[in-house]
Amino acid sequence: MKRESLEDYEAEINQQLLDVRNRVMNSTPDPFNEIKSKFPKISSPIARQALGCSPYPQIPLFGSLVIPIYPVQKDFFSKAHNFDRADLERLIELHRDTGKVQFSLIGRPTQFEGLDYLDAIIELRTPIWPVFPIDAIVPVQTLTRWKAEFETAANIAYKDAFEYSQLGFGWGIGSVRTYYRSQQETYYWLRALGHQSIADEILDSMTVDPSKTFDMLRIYNQFLLRQQNSPLSDSNPQSLTYLQRRLTYDGKSRTGNQGFSLPCEVGSFLLKKLVPWPESFTTSMELMSRFDENGLQKVVQALSQAVADSDLEVINANTEAISQIFQNVWDDAIKLDRRISGVSRSFSTIIGIVSTGIGTYFGGPAFGTAVGILAAVGMNVSGKIEESVSDALSEKVLRYFSKDYTCTVMDFKQEKN
Repeated sequence: MKRESLEDYEAEINQQLLDVRNRVMNSTPDPFNEIKSKFPKISSPIARQALGCSPYPQIPLFGSLVIPIYPVQKDFFSKAHNFDRADLERLIELHRDTGKVQFSLIGRPTQFEGLDYLDAIIELRTPIWPVFPIDAIVPVQTLTRWKAEFETAANIAYKDAFEYSQLGFGWGIGSVRTYYRSQQETYYWLRALGHQSIADEILDSMTVDPSKTFDMLRIYNQFLLRQQNSPLSDSNPQSLTYLQRRLTYDGKSRTGNQGFSLPCEVGSFLLKKLVPWPESFTTSMELMSRFDENGLQKVVQALSQAVADSDLEVINANTEAISQIFQNVWDDAIKLDRRISGVSRSFSTIIGIVSTGIGTYFGGPAFGTAVGILAAVGMNVSGKIEESVSDALSEKVLRYFSKDYTCTVMDFKQEKN
């Protein structure tokens, strides 16, 4: 696509993001609605593709799955996006016909110059996925104070140890420092949302256990804060396999029972079920059809709404319904005459509730279990529930977030015999 066309589109996107920023600063309700309208036929529950995971197991689980598109050369497309470039045309067709798949640009439109093979994505006027602008709602004096807190603690031991460790994995210094800045922002968000005890423990651990600091920032970002980078989503899918692979600071995994314990739970475990594992576009469409026959989307949407409304009775009813649907599809898929061609494995789907806000943890006997979502996916947690901390800033920030939302964790280690 010509540079001039890309510049015009970039100016249009920049204006959209500026409008969002102004709406947030002016406390306008639903500041992302205009950008949401740029995603045609989008339907709830909306989820953004889990990092490091093929979209094919995820498409059948949600109303719309948003697939990020990176400005990479043609030869690197499959590695960056976790699906074959040859399937892009079929995914675009599915997008146009149903809205089940949406796309978002990761990067400015001008960064796609020379990548003509992605012109079909640009021609859709694909939006940039909006990120909540923390500096539009947190006063600059407060951010400056938080930065000084983080830097003072990090400069004692953590920053140098972090850079040394990550450079050892082959990252360039520029990428490592960008990653470090993202960790700073994770700390800011924990403070802004009122999770003061978690933020305090991060500061304390920086001087004595840098690897624990690294893992706390990684885990709480993925489970608790990833939603702030997906303000249009009402579900947060994740690949447990990918997360465990990234939870290495010194070349050793820090998950499981290895003396490392997270300070607080962030939500409640609801259910765990086996699901057929579609590894291609065709098998994904077949599994989607099976779920549609059983009415999965309607029930998942009802669960997401009940979670947002904190309606315990409806949460329980829809959790049971989803569990039964997963079981029906699984039972059906293992019958000889109903097997999905090309599917020979399964993966575990773990669904839970995550509380972005403070004091809204659902765990306990009401669910028939005291297991939290972090514990359910194999993390060591002290069992402590985050104490409610209410202040004017956290209350202001929480106005723009669903305090509670569903989290779907996919564990791709299990195989079907």
